[in-house]
Amino acid sequence: MFPIGWDKTYCLKFLKEYDEIFFFGDKTYEGGNDHEIYEELKKVGRSYTVVNPEDTIQKLNELFLK
Repeated sequence: MFPIGWDKTYCLKFLKEYDEIFFFGDKTYEGGNDHEIYEELKKVGRSYTVVNPEDTIQKLNELFLK
């Protein structure tokens, strides 16, 4: 929940001290509530569409436990 005119990318300005931020969302399509942050982090290859918690775990394992 956030004020009208804001989206999830708002939080990124508070995370500038981190070298890498990864995003996993299920509504990354245009009009979905994850779309804006998905697109922003997609520019650096760190956003992923997932469908459920198990899918998220699988993606995390692929990324970090190869």
